[in-house]
Amino acid sequence: MLHEDMVRSAAFNLDGTRVLTVSGTTARMWDATTRKPLGAPMRHENEGGIIYAGFNPDGTRVVTATGVTAREWDAVTGRPLGTPIRSGNNAFAATFSPDGTRMVTASLTRRQRREMRQGIARSHGERCGDGQGSGEGDAT
Repeated sequence: MLHEDMVRSAAFNLDGTRVLTVSGTTARMWDATTRKPLGAPMRHENEGGIIYAGFNPDGTRVVTATGVTAREWDAVTGRPLGTPIRSGNNAFAATFSPDGTRMVTASLTRRQRREMRQGIARSHGERCGDGQGSGEGDAT
């Protein structure tokens, strides 16, 4: 599992057969047994280094977040799904809902969510004031 730069994070999918790694502007999928790459590298060109990457619940999609954008990817092919989600600035996290139908990103100034319904992604953005949110239902 060789990268050209420091590996910032790594995560297993739920069944432990694949590993997702992040290095610089690239996320890579690997076979956990053979340690060989799977699919194309997932690159954030001109969007800064990737800070976070993770799987959706069934392991078919990946989300990556940079300081500026988040992207959703096909976990098998490594191809982007939809357009980047612009998070304002200082995006530091992204995750899928437990049922995999929504994705949320968090930054110091904005919260974004994307709903996946019938193959159509809709994005919603809201100002978060101090970036903390209310703690109740913020991402729904």
